[in-house]
Amino acid sequence: MPAAPDDDARPAWLGLVQVTLAGLLWGTIGVGVKLVRRHALLPVLMIGAYRAVIASVVLTAVVLVTRRRPTVRRMLSHHAMPAISVGVLTGAFQVLYFISLVTANVSIATVISLGVAPLLVTSVTGIRERSMPARRHVTSVVVALTGLALVSGASHGAHETPHPAIGIVTAIGSGVCYGAATMLAEPLTRTFDAISVTAVTTPAAAVAVVPVAVIAAVGGGDRLVTSNPAAMSLLVYLGVVTTALAYALLYAGLRTTRSGVAVIATLLEPVAAVLLAAAILDERLSTLGLVGSGLILAAIAVLGSVPDEPEPVSQ
Repeated sequence: MPAAPDDDARPAWLGLVQVTLAGLLWGTIGVGVKLVRRHALLPVLMIGAYRAVIASVVLTAVVLVTRRRPTVRRMLSHHAMPAISVGVLTGAFQVLYFISLVTANVSIATVISLGVAPLLVTSVTGIRERSMPARRHVTSVVVALTGLALVSGASHGAHETPHPAIGIVTAIGSGVCYGAATMLAEPLTRTFDAISVTAVTTPAAAVAVVPVAVIAAVGGGDRLVTSNPAAMSLLVYLGVVTTALAYALLYAGLRTTRSGVAVIATLLEPVAAVLLAAAILDERLSTLGLVGSGLILAAIAVLGSVPDEPEPVSQ
């Protein structure tokens, strides 16, 4: 039965590197989606559904080939609720984030959605452990969120939106879902290997995303499928690399990286997206975007330099 590796045998920095790599892979999603839509007019939410389904199929095959079925069965027998909850929350995060993008200014939606998660995780962790977060951690959160605001504002111009209030509410909801999913996944990754966790949570995410995507596509008169080879290849990339591999890296990293640090490290996603868009799509890279990217990198470097030591609350 494949088991999770011994934490003591893994250097602490490895987990942060794995989480950071997950964020970088997620940063390629935006460019990938734009390239898919150049070849096939699939709605964005439908592309997200394909990501989840393709990843689920690939992960199921990996579980069968690597003989992880006993581990998956044990997880579903004894930890079904948290595992399925992680998947459903991940799917809800994607759906709500998409809604926020189309109903509110993209930069505002990005800052709120990705910014709520570290604030939520830091607050909940402090309450649960009855301790104040280390000053270094709080400073890193502030620096990272400042960088996020600069990157998002530099990469998305302001424009009028039809339902800004709905966009803000759904952005907050998506951030809460992402933060909650990360916190629930952390204890699972300390018990089961990352591939098994990903193989269970991803189909649950697909169940949450696919019906919404299909209903939205049918209601909007959009396409459900494509036969374009280039689009299909890109969908496979989005499913295998940005979903199956990226989430496996996240869950592997959570074995030695606290969820509060992980949600900050994954803020590299918008940094990677901006840099990749400039390189591949010839989008303009502004000075603010570079400064924001530097702030996020600095925050991650500080968090990875020494372990967090919470400050106890006076009783």
